[in-house]
Amino acid sequence: MTILLIEQYPILRAGLKYFLEAEFKNILTLESESLSYLPHDETGQRPNILILGLNEQHRSESLENMKQWKKRFPDCRVILYDEGEMDVQTISNYLRIGISGYISKEASSTELGECVRIIANGGKYISSTDLLSWMFDKPRSKNRKISRAKGTVRLSNRETEIADYLADGKGTTWIARKLDRKPSTISTIKGSIYHKLSVSNALELRDCVRQMKRNKVFA
Repeated sequence: MTILLIEQYPILRAGLKYFLEAEFKNILTLESESLSYLPHDETGQRPNILILGLNEQHRSESLENMKQWKKRFPDCRVILYDEGEMDVQTISNYLRIGISGYISKEASSTELGECVRIIANGGKYISSTDLLSWMFDKPRSKNRKISRAKGTVRLSNRETEIADYLADGKGTTWIARKLDRKPSTISTIKGSIYHKLSVSNALELRDCVRQMKRNKVFA
């Protein structure tokens, strides 16, 4: 697996390289301060994953560069590594051009490693409370059918616990404190729950959990 690191700060870039090479076996890491100055790879391998470091000053510029990158390397999976909390509109623009992951630079090394593993295995990873709220809490069309979870739904023990808290009206910050987890981690699990149960907001989740309890699907 070849990972390309784009980060303007040399110390942070070196730290990422050290972490990734310690965390994953048989990987090649390439690095550069900008997409405009790509490193030369003597093996001729194309990067499988691009980790793009972002800051508030260069988000718009990076978006335009990313559009060109995806045209050039459509199969390369991209992780945005952001120093702040990106607004919903900007990150949705990135999603439209095909990024695979978003994670804050404030995330722990454990979360970063999990993010890279999920992306490498073909999944998506988004660590953003605001974005998850936008994705999963926005109203659905009245004509859109909701596939209610019945006997076929399989939530993990942790997802079941968090779904119960959410259905009881607890917020992600409260749940994070209760379970000693990061709010971003709870938000990611919340997104997974909403997807598995085919619900789009807290009210639908509450009704679905109640239905599952009546059907003895939910503990």
